[in-house]
Amino acid sequence: MSLCELLCLTSAAVAASYALAIVLRISCFLAGVDIPALGRAWGVATTLAASSLFVGVIIQGSLASGPRFQPILQFLAFVLILLTHLGLSLLAFTKWLGLGAGKAFNLWLIQTMFLLVCFAICGVVGAIVSDL
Repeated sequence: MSLCELLCLTSAAVAASYALAIVLRISCFLAGVDIPALGRAWGVATTLAASSLFVGVIIQGSLASGPRFQPILQFLAFVLILLTHLGLSLLAFTKWLGLGAGKAFNLWLIQTMFLLVCFAICGVVGAIVSDL
């Protein structure tokens, strides 16, 4: 990997973690909880994204890797990764943002739905643009 590729990858990772911090702040506003400072939101979002990615890769690699595509194992891996992300998010939100378990779950739900809507919009726009 060249230095230029490494710099591009690092820049994209920093930009993505900053976007996740903004999504966390918007979700806090929508959930009606105290909005964390940008630095704290960036730290929580980056740590949460890195740990969820790490655990997700381990689950995906141990459950659904193989020579053939197995939809049942893929779905099981998806559910386990989602539950793991829920647990990590609840832990991060209760410890680092000082929320109760109910507010933390509400924040996770709002943040997840917000990201799903953003990804769906990007998918629809991408499909429309690719047909032009």
